[in-house]
Amino acid sequence: MVFRGFMPRPHGSVARAIDLRHRGEGLGHRGDTGRKADLAPRHYRIFAADECATALTLRVLRQHKVVTGHPFCHSVWSVTRTTSKIQMNTNASDKEQHHPYSWPTTLRRPTGVRLVYLDLNHWVTVAKVLAGHRDVDWCRDVVRQLASSVEQGQTVFPISLPIYVEILKIRNRRRRSDLRHAIEHLGRFFVITSRHVIVTHEVEALIDTLAGLNPEPVNAMDYLDWGALRAVGMDGSLQVLNARGEEVTSDVRERFADGPGEFDRIVKEAILDLNRRILDGPSEKDEAKFRAQGYRPERVLKPYEDEAAAEHEFARRLDQDSRWRRGRLRDVVSAREVTFHINTILKAAASARGIATLDDLLRSAPEPRRAFDTMPSFDVSVSLKTAIHRNPHHRWTNNHVHDINAVASTLPYCDVVVTDREMAALVRRTKLDERLDTTVLHRLEDLTSEQTIAAPQT
Repeated sequence: MVFRGFMPRPHGSVARAIDLRHRGEGLGHRGDTGRKADLAPRHYRIFAADECATALTLRVLRQHKVVTGHPFCHSVWSVTRTTSKIQMNTNASDKEQHHPYSWPTTLRRPTGVRLVYLDLNHWVTVAKVLAGHRDVDWCRDVVRQLASSVEQGQTVFPISLPIYVEILKIRNRRRRSDLRHAIEHLGRFFVITSRHVIVTHEVEALIDTLAGLNPEPVNAMDYLDWGALRAVGMDGSLQVLNARGEEVTSDVRERFADGPGEFDRIVKEAILDLNRRILDGPSEKDEAKFRAQGYRPERVLKPYEDEAAAEHEFARRLDQDSRWRRGRLRDVVSAREVTFHINTILKAAASARGIATLDDLLRSAPEPRRAFDTMPSFDVSVSLKTAIHRNPHHRWTNNHVHDINAVASTLPYCDVVVTDREMAALVRRTKLDERLDTTVLHRLEDLTSEQTIAAPQT
């Protein structure tokens, strides 16, 4: 038997919505997740040696007044290099009026429950409470109230891919096991879909407004899902293959000696066990055996390290001319975000509508400079990165990358986001919580007020 760990076919219908009363015994749905795409985080090479640099800031976006000139340029969709001097507009401001979001109708959010996202540090607190640590006695009543809201079907506490990645860095297996127990107890292994999938649906919604509907629309899918593999955009179901590699799950199920019902029970137990083991991590003995077979969990961390290094290098370039921090810094950050996070998705969505170049796409936008800001997760990411880069004393770490990726995926679609003090302050400073009508907290005990964990009225 094998677990189905690939993106499904590009088009089709989603099977069924998630049962929010699920207590860990089911599989979520098996349907399609949208456009087939490479979900692996990309390596980030931001600056060419000759200062050609960060895409979109010249040629295409500059023609459409999307961004002002910048000495760092690197093209989008195809690389275009230039060494010409560009006049900086350092008197311009980032404080334009915010425009309404283009919400993707193909990304379904659950109704009748409140989605509350916890940063890893708060899961650590829950884990300590459940493990009986005395230093968190102050939080025992809080965790009991949160667990009660889950039991009553009022609240769901999903986790995201950044949580899985951060847990990978924990070497102490006991700590990982305690975290897994907390996530299973309070979160029930519910997950939000990957940011790549979210962005795919947001790009489709944007281009629908600019260029018309996609003749082959992506599949509608659920924002809330179940299981670790769904958090990275994979199918996550289990298949039985014969010796020729052909899928024979249905035949084996029908011919199973103890009947199809028992087969289903075994499969559910196997997938539940897989989700536990992913968070627990392998034992020392198993890890040595797995590494001999090519197991390298540190490879998952490399793209995040690269992105943090790229942001640090970008900050160093800004240090060389501080006028950019006072000028239209958001333009440059937006250009980088398009180039390194949505470029491939953008090209695929445009090509599906017969649009060959970014010039053609933006030509139909009434306000091209703010077109991309109508995508909720894009606006969150760019707003936070711009606020951080305004501060010349800030030093980027891997955790900043994890936090921004997590907040960009959750702030637009969850009801409450409980993050750390620094990120909560940044969100409030940029007024993202107001724009997205999302409650942002940094203390776990603030969750126990009725309005933050009670299910919304329908």
